Amino acid sequence: ACGFMTKPIKEQSQYNFLIDYYSCFILLSGSGFYYTTDNKKIPIDVGDCVQRIPGVRHSTEVFPDGNWLEFFISFGRSTYDYLCSLNLLPIDTPVRKVK
Repeated sequence: ACGFMTKPIKEQSQYNFLIDYYSCFILLSGSGFYYTTDNKKIPIDVGDCVQRIPGVRHSTEVFPDGNWLEFFISFGRSTYDYLCSLNLLPIDTPVRKVK
């Protein structure tokens, strides 16, 4: 799956989120925070790429100014495992600062 998603209000934040597939998004406008499993708070800004690693609990918090717009892509666990085996996904950090 892929597409664009707006999240204009804080209630669209996702807390303690856990999925069994890979997903990532690039933040096109807006800002927020990513929280790691151990509750490390990482700012998310325009241009950042945020990864949702299968089986890793995390949270994304939307700054509720109505500006959040992301482009996301998601694919199954087997594709994720294959791309990791080829070292094509940077899994060392969930938020890649593009700036």
